[in-house]
Amino acid sequence: MKFLFILSLFFSVNGFAQAELFVDPEEPAEFPGGFVALNRFIADNMVYPQTAMELGISGKCYVKFDVDTIGVCSNFKVVKGVPDCPECDLEAVRLLKMMPKWKPGLLEGKPISMPYRVVVRFNLN
Repeated sequence: MKFLFILSLFFSVNGFAQAELFVDPEEPAEFPGGFVALNRFIADNMVYPQTAMELGISGKCYVKFDVDTIGVCSNFKVVKGVPDCPECDLEAVRLLKMMPKWKPGLLEGKPISMPYRVVVRFNLN
């Protein structure tokens, strides 16, 4: 019985320790300089995978991540990758992990943690 209580206390404490993510903020999180600056950052820092170039692979990689209350991005996950190009998916995540701190989302005037999704396009043209 004592073990069960300790186990339930452990799960309760862990539940309170996790940050809450908001999906519908008053102001969404934003890359410094906005959408145009984010696109410029991606274009300037992308290293097109050699295999993808050799095989003529293009496509879109959808990556989701969290932006916390101080603008730090974490928990990157490929939601839908470039078909037949895991190297492109790895490059998209590598690239997004390099981003500077974002302006966090706001709810009732206070910074909040929130999920965000970015599409990284791989085009040979």
